[in-house]
Amino acid sequence: MIQETTQWQAALFFIIALAALGEQSGGQSQMLHLQGAAQHVAVPSSADLMPLAGLTVEAWVRYDPSATSGTAYPTIIRKDPSTHPYILRLIHGSNRIEFMVWTSNLTILNPTINLSTQTWHHIAGTWDGSTMRVFLNGVQLASMPKTGTMLQTSGPLLIGRGNSDSENWGGQLDEVRIWSVARTPAEISSSMGVQIDGHPDLISAWHFNGGLEDFSGGHDGVKMGGATLATSTSPVDPLQLVAPSRSGIGSPLKFQISGTSPNSVYFLDCSVAGTSTGVPLPAPLTGVFPIDPPLLNTAIGALAPGVFVGFGGVTDGNGNAVATFAVPPLNSLVGLTVNAAFLYLDSVTPVTLGGISAPTATVLTTPTPTVTSVSPTSGPHTGGWPVVITGTGFGPGSIVKFGHAGATSITVVNSTTITCLSPPSTGLVDISVTDPASGTGTLAASYSYVAPIIVSSVSPELASAGTVITISGQGFQTGLTVVAGGIPAVVLSVTASTITFVSPANSACDSSVVVINPDGQVGYRLFNPSPLITTTVNASGPAAGGAPFFILGTNLAFASVTVGGSPAALLTATDNILQVVAPPGTVGGASVDLTGLNGCTATSTYLYQ
Repeated sequence: MIQETTQWQAALFFIIALAALGEQSGGQSQMLHLQGAAQHVAVPSSADLMPLAGLTVEAWVRYDPSATSGTAYPTIIRKDPSTHPYILRLIHGSNRIEFMVWTSNLTILNPTINLSTQTWHHIAGTWDGSTMRVFLNGVQLASMPKTGTMLQTSGPLLIGRGNSDSENWGGQLDEVRIWSVARTPAEISSSMGVQIDGHPDLISAWHFNGGLEDFSGGHDGVKMGGATLATSTSPVDPLQLVAPSRSGIGSPLKFQISGTSPNSVYFLDCSVAGTSTGVPLPAPLTGVFPIDPPLLNTAIGALAPGVFVGFGGVTDGNGNAVATFAVPPLNSLVGLTVNAAFLYLDSVTPVTLGGISAPTATVLTTPTPTVTSVSPTSGPHTGGWPVVITGTGFGPGSIVKFGHAGATSITVVNSTTITCLSPPSTGLVDISVTDPASGTGTLAASYSYVAPIIVSSVSPELASAGTVITISGQGFQTGLTVVAGGIPAVVLSVTASTITFVSPANSACDSSVVVINPDGQVGYRLFNPSPLITTTVNASGPAAGGAPFFILGTNLAFASVTVGGSPAALLTATDNILQVVAPPGTVGGASVDLTGLNGCTATSTYLYQ
């Protein structure tokens, strides 16, 4: 655990270091590309480029011998093209690294290596005042004694060139660094894969991300001979802070940290630009602390306009971390910008700076919509179907889509409810709600387009109570409801094209059978029609009865007939014709009453003579 004093020292260090953020380069995958005999980078001489009793020179290299034909000593870095305090280079054709340091005399350390061309390798040379060492990819290859004080000269420092065209580098160089101390093997291996800026022992660091700036000591370089910067896959994970450009209030604001040394202490700085009166932070060690994982358990300052607030944590074994800040659901925050950056502390000496990220800016918006339910969950592929969407964060101007098709007649009832009409489409689709200011919420695979319901026939159309009725058509769904003559019916079976149900008692005459799908679609067909008498033939006879007459009409089959209240015998019966024998009656007019199988009736007259 870091002591509290160290925390505040680091925080103060962070505040001072943040002043340099505006000068940070934003590139992430550029490197120095050299392919001509005179191409290199020249850096003006400075006394601090020649540390007296300690040195580390390191770089990532990708050697291409074909880029500069005839180069005998492909040089990575050389201080002074004439009398050289130090040189780091290869020996072409003999598979050697050559590291030179000149004190009172010149000492050369040149171990044999196995260096693949067109492949990134990390090469480093160190000198601690008594011993020189050479490293390849973080592993020490050789060492030898070397004492004295480094030679001081006035010539420029050259990156990618020696003292002649025969000593130019061919290929790419990246993350060239010079230190005033001999870095330990652990320090070299742990930091070679990340960008480092601002360390007290770091004299110079050239990232080549868009320029030749020295992000540590200000020793900016100048391109010579047509040297270029190329974009390619970098051997170094750049120090990076990723945050969303927009984030809704009341939602977690996540920052992704990457590119630090493994298991490094980091500090994340946040400040709000605007007129907010400030955001209260959760008290330390209570509730959900807004950093995952927590380390320092201390919030420095308060999140208010222009005020620094710092959170601390530890990166994982890959140098990554996710820091989460819980933004309160305060409408006063909408439209304000959260500016953030982070630094990390060197894993070997925690109170020194390992690097500073470029800043991020996140605009706080109304909450990002969420979609929790849709009703109904299906509708006809022709569209135009009413749908109610439930969720959170709905605001004016919300856009609703069914898959890729936009809904119509959108009404934002309130922040949790939207009504709309479905667009035409097919299949199973997502439902999404987009707030132009804050983002999109989606409920995946939540709405199905189905065939529209059609009731094409009902058989039989009229029947007595308890009769099994068959409905034919399309678009029938499991769980549907049948209402026959205004009375809910018992459904026996359902397929997409057929329904069977039991005709209920007391169904209304001349009504409909109505099919209601779970998604609200409705189909219907005429049901339970009354018998209809269009005319009678020979509807008169003797009071003694026995005279036949005819009733013409529709829905007459299976009907019963009374004349003057007395049952009449049927000689023939079809749906359109009944041949009836009149019962005995009294002279005068008598009512002819016809009762259908379903209990519905029709009336005419008969004349007794």
